[in-house]
Amino acid sequence: MRLLLGVLTLLVLCVGGLVGLWWLGGPDTHRWVARRALELVLDREIHVDGTFEVALGTEPLFQLTGLRIDSPSWAEAPTQLRIERAQIQVALRPLLRRVLVIPLVALEGVTIALETAADGRHSWQSDGAQGGALPREGKLGIPLFDSLSVSDATVIYHDQRSGSRTRLDLVSLTYQPDDASGDMRLDANGDID
Repeated sequence: MRLLLGVLTLLVLCVGGLVGLWWLGGPDTHRWVARRALELVLDREIHVDGTFEVALGTEPLFQLTGLRIDSPSWAEAPTQLRIERAQIQVALRPLLRRVLVIPLVALEGVTIALETAADGRHSWQSDGAQGGALPREGKLGIPLFDSLSVSDATVIYHDQRSGSRTRLDLVSLTYQPDDASGDMRLDANGDID
């Protein structure tokens, strides 16, 4: 019983310390915590050159500007993802059931550079996930979106094996589920070469 109380006390102190650091730390601390968490998940260097704000609640809203995620060292493009402005809201309660529900994603000024290396590695996978490795246990599945909008986006794919390049320019992309029928509606406007 004492061991259980000791573990619970330690857990409460750790969570309380993290919450206190978050509340008292200010914007620079928020940027650092978010950047480090993303770096651990993505196994890439992350840069937040602009602002980072969080509205806490059961569905916290993250607003940021100037996000950059580096490509792996072998890739031609130095930056794999660049987002000028983003608003992302995450529902916390479904996470307890390992379901990722994202009520809102609004992205502006997005550039994505995807590459396949001559040896078959993919820039969108971490080195540990290359070669079709099985996902880790406890990993979240495909997220469920309530509202998704992307404006002024460019996706570039370069296959180093064949030398081919494909570019997709999106003026806008919106997704909103149709509550009445349960169907989804996806609208897009752009060009592909």
